[in-house]
Amino acid sequence: MSVERVQRQSGEVVWRVRWRDPRGRNRSRVLGRKRDAEAFDAELRRRKRTGELAALDAGRETLDEYVAGTWSRAHAAHLAPRTRQTYASTYDRHISPRLGDLRLREIDAEAIASFQGELIRDGVGPHAIRKAMTLLGGILQRAAEANRIDFNPQRVVRKARLPRTAEVRPLPPAQVEELRQALAHRDATIVSVLAYAGLRPGELRTMRWRHVGERTLLVDAAKTGRGAAFGSWRRCVATWANGGR
Repeated sequence: MSVERVQRQSGEVVWRVRWRDPRGRNRSRVLGRKRDAEAFDAELRRRKRTGELAALDAGRETLDEYVAGTWSRAHAAHLAPRTRQTYASTYDRHISPRLGDLRLREIDAEAIASFQGELIRDGVGPHAIRKAMTLLGGILQRAAEANRIDFNPQRVVRKARLPRTAEVRPLPPAQVEELRQALAHRDATIVSVLAYAGLRPGELRTMRWRHVGERTLLVDAAKTGRGAAFGSWRRCVATWANGGR
């Protein structure tokens, strides 16, 4: 680390501080007054003693650079393929065009609140906005954990409210039985599993005979890679296994 006097072609005298960062790169900063240069040089020496020198450059990369160079490789690789696809679509469509060119250190609570407000003004759906805010928060949280930024500013931004969803009212057994009576055996079996076991259509599509137990159904959750036993669903299983109605 050193402080040197520099005279520009205009005759102006400035002071350059030189130092080597933790990665071995030569760095420099020009300041107008010698007193300021000496104070900055002293701060660099203090940071070097305390191991804080790397923090001086923290957050200088843009959000796009961080996502492409670090987050997508280190933190998105373990996600389910469909989740990665959803995240990539959300980032490319909503986040990158509005925040991608900002440095990580420039993305503060005000910038995030403005980002959310812009999405609302542009007519983006409330659920898409919530996904974008959640994804952005996850990315910034990883950056904070890696000391690229001091903290995750998304945490202090109030998310826009989601609209109230209609109340889910399951069909009573009598109506389920009417549907089953009007359908062929295969379709009636599907209705039985969905209505009595409460499976999602996607969970039903992944089921195989080996998942059907005497008193339970083993449901494969592809997103988490885990299985869950649902039961006891004796009527549903009996209908499927015995071929009756």
